Amino acid sequence: MAEEKIRIFIADDESWYLEGVKDALEAERYEVIIERRMTGTRILEIMKDPKLQIDILILDIMMDPGSELADELSNDGTKTGIIVCKKIREVIKQNEPDFPIICLTVVDDESILDQMRQMHCIVLKKTEVGIKEILESVRNMKVFRG
Repeated sequence: MAEEKIRIFIADDESWYLEGVKDALEAERYEVIIERRMTGTRILEIMKDPKLQIDILILDIMMDPGSELADELSNDGTKTGIIVCKKIREVIKQNEPDFPIICLTVVDDESILDQMRQMHCIVLKKTEVGIKEILESVRNMKVFRG
């Protein structure tokens, strides 16, 4: 019986970046799901889908909150990633405290980046890393399947 591939969900609104990361991960034999309709609400919908069984999330921190999260954020797109990760940790993957999340960002606000790190997210700045570093981070992630 063939081993099940690790399923990675990538959410980023920059299509060229999204496609580059997707292609590199697929070349490494990961199964990749991408989301171009990038809102916090949509990401949470995908993460909640039990049929998808996401093993790793790669997330751009800045995004439109979407309808479900708009009231919580007052349309502050720079903080949407924090709320999305918090909901994943506390609600969707509450029994998986070490669920792997990699946050890609151009955000320079250290308080936001620190909040992401406090939620045990790997934070990679798009201006400082390339595909090689993203692949290395994915390879180093521990994936547990229940």
